[in-house]
Amino acid sequence: MSKYFHSPGYIQDGKLDPSCGRIILYQGTILVSHNVANDHNDLLRAFASRFEFKPQAVISNAIRMYYKYLPEEKAYIVCGVRALDDQMFIQDIDAYSTLIKRELRW
Repeated sequence: MSKYFHSPGYIQDGKLDPSCGRIILYQGTILVSHNVANDHNDLLRAFASRFEFKPQAVISNAIRMYYKYLPEEKAYIVCGVRALDDQMFIQDIDAYSTLIKRELRW
C-alpha cells in the first residue's frame, strides 16, 4: 500500500523527472497525466473537454498539482503548482486526497 504526503513547494516546474506527473482537480473530478511532456495548460484543456466543463472556468478555478512517486518509500508526494493551489487543496483535503488515492496507486 502506498503512502501519500502533501508537501507544498516540494516539486518545482522545470525540474520534473520521469517519476513526476501533473494533476487537475475541479468540482469533484480529477485528471492525472503520467508523463512530464504535457504541461498544465494542455491538461486543463483536455480536462475541460473530457468532462464537458467550460474551458475558461476550468482554467480559472481548477487546482493544479504535481506529484512524484518515490519507489523506495512506496510513497507519493503531491504539491500545488501555485501557493493558491495548496490553499485550495487544504480547504477540502479529505475529498481531494480520496480522488488522488483512487487515481495514483502503485
